[in-house]
Amino acid sequence: MSSTEISRIIEHGLASADAWQAVRTRDKQFWSKFDLSVEERELLNNSPTPDTLAKLGVPPLLAMWGSFMCNADFEASMSVGEYFEKSQQGGL
Repeated sequence: MSSTEISRIIEHGLASADAWQAVRTRDKQFWSKFDLSVEERELLNNSPTPDTLAKLGVPPLLAMWGSFMCNADFEASMSVGEYFEKSQQGGL
């Protein structure tokens, strides 16, 4: 599994609100622009955590944003600032 395409998806999601929504809703037309393996699609469909994405080689900041994009519950549970505070305190 390669982090390159996952990182590209997250970068596109950060570039526009429409792309963010396309990532969140798993829009097939949007996702068809990327060369994702079956495993990568499955991972993104299963609400990945920042740690899960980072272990694949996604840069930590992109991993955090990717988790917020792919997982509405994760986004609702804390702000970006709270995420960083907890991660620095070892609470994640």
